[in-house]
Amino acid sequence: MADPSVKAFRPQLRMLTRGPSASSEDLETSYRQSVRDVSQTTHLVGIADTDAGLSTDLSRLYVDHRLRCLDDAGIAIATTGDTISVDRLLSLGPRAVIAGAPGSGKSTLLDYIALRTAETSPERHEVRQLLPIPINLADVAHSRGPTSSSTAFIDIIRRRIGSRFGEQSASLVHQSLTAGRALLLLDGLDEVPSGPARSDIMAAIESTASDYPSIGIIVTSRPTSSTSLHGFQLFSIEPWSDEQIHQFSVRWSQAYHERLAASVPAESVAEDFYRLVQSSPELRSMARNPLLLTIITVLHRSGMRLPDGRVSVYGFAADYMIGQWEQNAGNASALVAPDAAEQARQVLSDLALQMSMRSQQSMRLDEAYRVVSDSPRDYSSPTPTSFLDSLIEWACLISADSAMQLAFTHLVFQEYFAARSIASMPDSDAMRFARDHFFDPYLEEPVRLALGLMRAHGRGDLARDIVEELLRGS
Repeated sequence: MADPSVKAFRPQLRMLTRGPSASSEDLETSYRQSVRDVSQTTHLVGIADTDAGLSTDLSRLYVDHRLRCLDDAGIAIATTGDTISVDRLLSLGPRAVIAGAPGSGKSTLLDYIALRTAETSPERHEVRQLLPIPINLADVAHSRGPTSSSTAFIDIIRRRIGSRFGEQSASLVHQSLTAGRALLLLDGLDEVPSGPARSDIMAAIESTASDYPSIGIIVTSRPTSSTSLHGFQLFSIEPWSDEQIHQFSVRWSQAYHERLAASVPAESVAEDFYRLVQSSPELRSMARNPLLLTIITVLHRSGMRLPDGRVSVYGFAADYMIGQWEQNAGNASALVAPDAAEQARQVLSDLALQMSMRSQQSMRLDEAYRVVSDSPRDYSSPTPTSFLDSLIEWACLISADSAMQLAFTHLVFQEYFAARSIASMPDSDAMRFARDHFFDPYLEEPVRLALGLMRAHGRGDLARDIVEELLRGS
């Protein structure tokens, strides 16, 4: 399997080669290239024909999103109800919050904007002067010290940029802010735990916008009651149209066929898949979500029966990746028991629920080892830790970074496996859990998915009772 750390360390190596006497212009050129290195590749995991999945250039696969203005906030970017393109947003010095459902492409959208604004070719001149500064807000929230002031917030951002792109790049943050050329790309406001932590982050964003009135700031979030920021326009990501679904089908097929030198013409495969999606109201509805469409596309290319609901799509994708893990890890002699796949589902469910209960998207690897080791299960590997190591190496569902932090490859997989834990609880425990945690931002979606799993596995009465209980308490 390809080592993701190679890509992760490339920006630091690039910045180090500039030397301590690099000019400011050289430093910015190098930084822009580093941002492109990080942002330009999109990786589709779990494809059977390759060991590491399919990697392709984001600019080739990307389908432009339409953004609908939900609140104009008195700013002349758009008026309520208008839809605009990403390029239109960038051309107007944005102060925007972009809200989108799970899998709607929020993080990919910011990757594309980072790639777009880091570009230095002449045809990109209208946005060239913006300096993209991509930041994950959950990482900021987990940093030590206060974050509510713009000074503290910018200091954390400088440290995060220095860690990610090389220490010399940290100086560019202050330079671009004072020059009014910075474009802060702040991903995942909803992933910051609700309460004081999120309030502090929101206050810091508003304070930074006030202190640096000329810079651009784009924030992404799932829709929540605390999405609004003073002085920012609120946009939603529009579901994909039939035309966008078709564009993605063609571009994905072309990337897949070029990567694998397939014999069947990419256009023919794309048209067949598009007709299949259009023939089913359920598939057509799910295909309007970019992540669900990507999963459906991979499952179809792998010859699997296409599922008929969101929770089923996640389940099919997870089972498919676990099947690939069984095959690859088995060939590597890491597994010795026939029930390894079910053990993997249970381990991932335990880890997912623990992370979601903590309002986190990552866990220290040593903590994850303890969660697995404390389980009473007998694992199909010599030790529980080696079982988890094989999942990290082969399953494409979880990964560990250079800081020894374990995380699911996408939040929806964490939510799906947390939902499996909830759905497997005894009736009274499941009822109590749903009642106590449904309004927790990190557990609302797992509870919703758990209700779907209950209905799919003969516990529809329990799901109905839980819904009625939640309605009474709301």
